Amino acid sequence: MAPSFLRFSVAGICDVLELYGFIVLEISGIELILKSGEAMEQTSSDNNSYHSEVPYELH
Repeated sequence: MAPSFLRFSVAGICDVLELYGFIVLEISGIELILKSGEAMEQTSSDNNSYHSEVPYELH
């Protein structure tokens, strides 16, 4: 009983982590865009680091 329950909970945790990972990626991506936008407003000389951090968000 314990091993099968353990396997089930591990699979459930993996599913939750996968879903949570997508949410975190979306949230962190939005936060990264906002923070980078603020940084670009403050110092436009930081464009190179902004491009290297999130190149896929700019196209």
